[in-house]
Amino acid sequence: MTCGCGHMQFTDTQTYVRTLQLILMVSPIELVFSATSMEPRESKLVRTVRNFVATDIPIIAVARRFFNDAAGTRCTAAHVRCHH
Repeated sequence: MTCGCGHMQFTDTQTYVRTLQLILMVSPIELVFSATSMEPRESKLVRTVRNFVATDIPIIAVARRFFNDAAGTRCTAAHVRCHH
């Protein structure tokens, strides 16, 4: 079994079809969204992901300041846990 962690940012359509396809392809054990997309209420993207592909995948809110390459990678690496 291999473990990996990645984060991506890309443009998508209004239906989020690319995001949904990617989630289905990689079968993540956890999804991370910016806290601003989840509070005070969930964005359309979070609701769509939760309802269509991530019904049993934990969705974690992370402060927006971690959504850049350098800081995001450091934060991700610090919190990765690999279960064999």
